[in-house]
Amino acid sequence: MNVFMRTRIRRSMNPDLSAEFRLSSSSLALIGLAASIPNARIKLDEVVGVDHSVLLCWVEAESYDTVEAALDAEASIAAWTLLEGATERRLYRLRMAESTEVQVAIPEEFIKRGTTPIHATITEDGWLMRARFPDRTTLTEYRDACHQRGMSFTLEGLYQPTTDSEGEGLSLAGLTPKQREALLLAYEEGYYDLPRGTDLTDLSDRLGISRRSLSDRLRRAEREIIATAITNERLTPKDASFTQPDNIE
Repeated sequence: MNVFMRTRIRRSMNPDLSAEFRLSSSSLALIGLAASIPNARIKLDEVVGVDHSVLLCWVEAESYDTVEAALDAEASIAAWTLLEGATERRLYRLRMAESTEVQVAIPEEFIKRGTTPIHATITEDGWLMRARFPDRTTLTEYRDACHQRGMSFTLEGLYQPTTDSEGEGLSLAGLTPKQREALLLAYEEGYYDLPRGTDLTDLSDRLGISRRSLSDRLRRAEREIIATAITNERLTPKDASFTQPDNIE
């Protein structure tokens, strides 16, 4: 049975530990495809089939002619179909070649233990995942299972529901200093104004980072604020035990 079989990746209402992490391995599907498309974002929507052979993916890119040329050229994809074509993103159905091993990011053994995938974004650097785990022990065991399967695991953040019953104001304690810096600069320079007073290129130049890095930094900061405001989740503070990316406990 497939981990995501006929089940869309969606936000779970289960109030368990939520982890965001990055997986890297040459056996993970579509990393090569993402690398061949400039500034591409591939978001896994669904996996179909007991052999993991069909992936439904949303693709965001600067040129969809480039995307479809890359799909034609990608040896790991036997066939593809455009399911939804929109201006900002497109939904593709990808049938993987029989010779391609599609490595499952969340094995069925962990689904049975209560692990729930929330989202997966694929870039040339790997898969950025978010999933809920029943406890830290299960998360640690999942990390070890990734290593055994030849995947590197880098923890990006841990989130837990707040127990605050007083309805106190939004906390920004979960933001990193770099995220705060980026948000403050973007706000002060009018990035969130209508019309915008600046763009990502100008802001990234000011911060001395790439446009892509700034975009990722702002999205993570915005997601943290939204999660805190809407789902009452807050980022678990990182203490000295988090000095190593693979250290969870």
